[in-house]
Amino acid sequence: KQSTWWIGCLIAGGIGLMAIPVIGLLAAIAIPSLVKARSVTQEKVCINNIRLIEHAKEQLVLERAANPGDALPVADVKALLGPSQSDSGSLFCPRDPQKSFETSYRVGAVGEDPVCVFHASGPTAHSHPHPPTSARPPPAAREPGR
Repeated sequence: KQSTWWIGCLIAGGIGLMAIPVIGLLAAIAIPSLVKARSVTQEKVCINNIRLIEHAKEQLVLERAANPGDALPVADVKALLGPSQSDSGSLFCPRDPQKSFETSYRVGAVGEDPVCVFHASGPTAHSHPHPPTSARPPPAAREPGR
């Protein structure tokens, strides 16, 4: 009985050695999925931030009767985003290491879409999905009774 204890050790070691490739395979499958999910989430946060900036710009355009090409002060756009967005610095691109509105986004002039500095080039480029305010056609008049 004393000479058979090593057989148990070999079996346990063999099972352990077989588990290592299985764990590696599972990690190889899961890690890219997690990285992609994180990237997609970051992009969605950034797109939402750009929509907020676009709405603040539209409000400034209406208040000031601004014309296409007029520059809008970044401070005024940030003020319209509200104290929770502008003062605490919570409105920034998740990819921005400085976590700052100014280093994350270019507001642009009237008629230009705001752009994320970190997503502005390459295959992940995105900006507000609608055309600029000045380029939008007027809403169609509804027929009475509809």
